[in-house]
Formats: sequence, C-alpha cells, structure tokens
Amino acid sequence: MKRNGLWSIALSPEKRWSDFEFDMVVKKDLVEGFAYAFKGHDVYVVSEYGLSRADKTLVLEDVEDRYYTNCFDAEVRKRLLAYAQGEQSDGDSIDQYTPVETLYNLGMEAYEAGDYEKAILYDTLAAEKGYPPSMNNLAHTYYNLEGFVDADKAFYWYELGAAAGNHHAMNGLGCCYRHGIGTEPDADQAMYWMGKAAEHGHALAHNNLGAIYYDGELVPQDLDKALWHYEQGEVLGSPVFDWLGYLHDSKGNYEKALHYYQQDYEAGSDISAYNLGIFYSNGYGTAKNIDAAITYFHAALERDYPHAHIELARIYRNEAQYADELLAKKHIEEAEKAGLDIPEELTQS
Repeated sequence: MKRNGLWSIALSPEKRWSDFEFDMVVKKDLVEGFAYAFKGHDVYVVSEYGLSRADKTLVLEDVEDRYYTNCFDAEVRKRLLAYAQGEQSDGDSIDQYTPVETLYNLGMEAYEAGDYEKAILYDTLAAEKGYPPSMNNLAHTYYNLEGFVDADKAFYWYELGAAAGNHHAMNGLGCCYRHGIGTEPDADQAMYWMGKAAEHGHALAHNNLGAIYYDGELVPQDLDKALWHYEQGEVLGSPVFDWLGYLHDSKGNYEKALHYYQQDYEAGSDISAYNLGIFYSNGYGTAKNIDAAITYFHAALERDYPHAHIELARIYRNEAQYADELLAKKHIEEAEKAGLDIPEELTQS
C-alpha cells in the first residue's frame, strides 16, 4: 500500500506489518521472500513471515545474478549493492527483523546450550512472526521444561503451530487434549490431532496412539491397533522396544517378543532384562536355558528391578540341577526387604 510517496507492507488490509515508512518496494524472486523494501540505507525482505532484515550475502548474489538484470533497474541495483557491501551495524543485531530461520537456529543452539531464556526469546520472536517450527519449540518448552512449565502457553502455541500445519505441534496439541494441559480433556480432539500427525508420518504420534489404544482410557482397549501404531513408529525410526515386546508377548508371538526385549535390554532396560530371564527360564520363543535366565535376572537386579529375586528363588528351589536352598532363602529375604509379596509356593520350605 502506498500513501504520500511511502509504502506500507501488509499481508492484507487487516494485517499490516509496517507503517508507511518505505521509500521503495520492488518485486524479487520467490526464493528468500517475494519483495525487497527499502528505507534509507536499509533493505528488508518481505515474505510470508513479514519483514526481515535482508541477508547481505544473499542480496549480493541477487545483484550479481544475470537473471536479475532483467528485474532490477539501475537505481535498485545500486542501492542493493551499496547495502550488500556496507559494513555490519547495530541494525544487524537480533530483533524482530532477524529472519525467522536465523531466529529458529539461534533458539535451537541456545536450548542445546542450556540457555533456555534466550531460546524462548528467539523462538518467541520467530513464532510471533508466524513461523510454525518456533511455535512448536515454544510449546514444547512450556509443556516439558522444569522451571518454565506453563500449561496455557503450551496449549496456545501448540494450537497455533498445529493450525499452521506443523506435524510436531499437531501431536503436542493431541497430548494437551489427552492430559488436559491448558484445556479440558477431550478424547475426540486428542485422537484427531494425534491422528493428523500420524497421517503425516510422525513417529511419536503413532507411539502415543499405541499407548492410548493399549490403556483403553480414551477409547476401548484394542491391542491389535496398539501394536499396529507401535509398529508404524518403529518403521518411522522411533521404536519403543519394551512395548513392542510386551504386545507381541501378550499375543503369544514369543520369538518377536524375544527380539524386542533383547533390543530393549541392550538399550539398558531393567524390565526387559527381567523379561528375558522369564523367557529363557521357561523356553518362550527359544530353547530353555537356565544359565542365560540367571544371567538376565542378575542383570535386572543390577538395574534395580527387585522382582528378579523371586524368579531366582524359584530357580534355586525348583530346578534340580541348580537347587540351592541357601540361595533361594537369600533371594526371598531380599524380595521381602524390597516390599514384594512372596508367592505362597516360596513361603513353604
């Protein structure tokens, strides 16, 4: 829009990004925005995310590109060249005119460095300009990060990010509806938004849906659907080995369950160490191997899973070749110390 010789930049008459302050606006290629806006010695890029200070390296590439000799007249090229070759100034600091991609990257760097306040600052600047990845980052911070948790802000940014098409934000919004974070719990909305994210290949959304179908709180329990979603999560690169193992186990697919328990055990799991002990002590999906069972039960104990004491007591009392009443009693005592209920079969000496 132009008035009294000066330009205002607007997405629509209702959403203006500037006052009437630019002395010239020229169309550019769709790469890195669709127009240049000039104000004195400064040059800005107009894009779907509003106004950003033009990157001098990219401006120089535009000026020197043969294609642009047909797009820019001599005056425009002169002003772009002067800007591109000018020295950095205070105008190049981080502010609302910093490109959203730069703000996003700075936010990620700050988050990884543990400077969460800076990360929030950078992501807020980008999110307020409509950048969906930064909306999701803000929501994630407000949803999860101790000391910064804010349910209302988490829901607000997840909702905006989801509406803008960010798949991570869709999944996050579904989690908000599932757990009542910043909103009332809503099973239909939770399933809708997680489903949308899953349709776009979001692995965590599939895993979340698997958990929902297993626990049977939002929808009737359906182990087949739960397993399907966990399998999709695995295909997409985010396997949840313990649940894949458990669901195959519950369906009697012992060889597959053994495979996933092994994967989970190698990742450091305590309960999968215990489950492997159960499989080898009973011969589920593999040949019975008491030596291997004992090894896995001890691994479970080393990982602070005391239920393995009960299984070791069973072995030392019931397996003829491994019979050792002193060891059996020792493990029963340790199980009692851990507050576990001792099966009746083991209370009879």
